[in-house]
Amino acid sequence: MMPAPSATTFFPRFVTKTLGQTGLGAIVARAIHGDGSTNQNGRIDMFARTWTPTRSGLGTYSQGVYGTTLTGPGTDDLQPIPAWVYGLRQDANFRTNYGIVNLAAESRTFTVTATGEDSAHFARDITLPGASMIHESLPQGQRFGAVTLEMVIHYVFPPLVSMQWAGFASSVDNITGDAWYSKAQASYRNNQP
Repeated sequence: MMPAPSATTFFPRFVTKTLGQTGLGAIVARAIHGDGSTNQNGRIDMFARTWTPTRSGLGTYSQGVYGTTLTGPGTDDLQPIPAWVYGLRQDANFRTNYGIVNLAAESRTFTVTATGEDSAHFARDITLPGASMIHESLPQGQRFGAVTLEMVIHYVFPPLVSMQWAGFASSVDNITGDAWYSKAQASYRNNQP
């Protein structure tokens, strides 16, 4: 697929129609020259929206998903530093899912920690093979209220060139299926320096 330079291209039902696939996965897009070689100066901005039928079968709901960059230093790429996901909720009315994409070629280990306003706490270590991802829910039935996730990549020594990764989470209304998506941000929590 080679969209025209400086153009916006829309790919409806990209996974099923364009890729001929189903299920969960991550997509890597790169700018290329006419001969197929990577254009290191190319700039791509991507956005995806997932449409899902409602439980009643009437209509759909959607959830937007933003892209991240494989090159750095950028404003939204996650190098070997922790990141936070804010604005989530898990209680009797909402559930929260989280995911991590290991953009590196090598395996990486991450720690995901969820802290809720109701003093609920959850922590898990996850080792992901290179170029893979995980998407799972916080423990069902555990009420956090408002919840914040911290995602930490484990350092390796000696440091390797590529420790890039991306994290995300979403909260879903248990009745309507409406959801909101939050991207992990490499920022400091609250007023920490």
